[in-house]
Amino acid sequence: MCGPEFEFRAFIGEVQNMKRLAADGGFISSVSAERLSEFQIGIERARADGHPSRSWTISISKELPIFTKSSCGEYQQNKAEVRPVFGELATLWRIVPTGTRKSGGYPSFRVAGQATTRVCIRLQGEAGGDHMQLATWHTDIRSPGGLGCCHHSQVLGESEDPPFPSFLDVPRFPDPFVTPMAILEFLFGELFPIEWDRHVSSGGAQCVRVWRDSQKDIWARRLKTLKTTAAHSESTPWMSIRSWSPT
Repeated sequence: MCGPEFEFRAFIGEVQNMKRLAADGGFISSVSAERLSEFQIGIERARADGHPSRSWTISISKELPIFTKSSCGEYQQNKAEVRPVFGELATLWRIVPTGTRKSGGYPSFRVAGQATTRVCIRLQGEAGGDHMQLATWHTDIRSPGGLGCCHHSQVLGESEDPPFPSFLDVPRFPDPFVTPMAILEFLFGELFPIEWDRHVSSGGAQCVRVWRDSQKDIWARRLKTLKTTAAHSESTPWMSIRSWSPT
């Protein structure tokens, strides 16, 4: 049994546009842009060479993540003390191609098990030194038979010490940011709220317009689904939204 379905074309398009959008604005380095290119190649291989009979992994590893430039206080204005921080993103999705295969490969895929994106915020240290981990969370697509909302986030610690020890899987916060690139935009919006808004509000570059229009469509459909689910709930709206799954 598999999870939600995505179009390869749209998924690859998100990676292409976010790479251009983030690199052109200076929010990621050329190293991170290259890692996004490698991620795109992995998705394209799954589309061309995958088969519905077996799962395929697409990933950005924790050892070689996407990392943002340093944010020197924009993330917490009006504070007497600000410290430079930066963000990291890694992701791992297991997928199976779906639909009728054509010359360019399969048109779509479904999540087959794990689909998780990990975000970490670190304190900017000295060049070549350690960068202290300040916060970590991951956004997941619920596995069939799993718990929590279909799309949710967890603050999962990496030790057994509280708060948020590694053995505690709750709370699972409902999360509207599903794909790795949507989650990367969330990270930019948190670390650079003024600069990122100015960048994506400019109407010049094609990648800005394409990203903005595609995300408008995604958000409109997602909000419509939430509204419909809540309106037709036989339980409380929250419990119906919590148990909702895409068809």
